[in-house]
Amino acid sequence: MESNTSDQEEMTEVAEQRKILLTMLDGVYVDVKQSRSVIAVKVKPPFKPIFQVAVSKKESKIRILNEPLGTSPAGLSVFLVETGEGRLRFEQGH
Repeated sequence: MESNTSDQEEMTEVAEQRKILLTMLDGVYVDVKQSRSVIAVKVKPPFKPIFQVAVSKKESKIRILNEPLGTSPAGLSVFLVETGEGRLRFEQGH
């Protein structure tokens, strides 16, 4: 019985996380050939400031790949998500 309860809790948590992501993001870009990880996200306009703050942090592994023209916060931005694995390959010249 305890196993079923923890399975249900885990499924509920995953569903809640998915709902949050669907609320915040218009797109998720995944490298399916090499790293099999998220490489960029397209953020919905109301959540763009959260990612801009994350980008401004000194040790951030997030970069703005493109900014919409103009200064309107309503435009979409794509944020590049760097992984240690991808950066290591780049630094080694691969």
